Parts: sequence; C-alpha cells; structure tokens
Amino acid sequence: MTQPVILQKKDVADILGCTPRTLRKRMPTLLEAGFPRYDEILRGFHRPAVEAFLSRRAGEGTTEMEVNWDAL
Repeated sequence: MTQPVILQKKDVADILGCTPRTLRKRMPTLLEAGFPRYDEILRGFHRPAVEAFLSRRAGEGTTEMEVNWDAL
C-alpha cells in the first residue's frame, strides 16, 4: 500500500511524536529551521519534504556532491 504524498497536520504531529496542539506551538521554530510550510492549495504538508527535513536534522546525507565525470 502506498503512503499519501500529502500529510495532514495530525499525520505530521504523529511523525514528530507530538500532539497537533504541540505542533502548532512549535511551528514557528520548525519553520525557522527549514521545515516545509503547509500548502494551502493541497491542504497539507508534502511528505517527501517533511522526510527530507528530518533526514537533514538527523545528519543523514552528505555535504559533498559527487560528480560523475564520465557523464560530462
């Protein structure tokens, strides 16, 4: 079963391990740290953006970019 791409506020709160009320209180700090904004048109949060934010916060990924010189 596929997961929805757009998350509701309750879903984001669950992922972050807090209540929707706590999420609402923490949102200004999260936004300052680069958390994705609520999309008014889609009425939710973009799951891949939320997951990317959490991965960056956890130190996953690399700061160096690998270049495939053979492709150039």
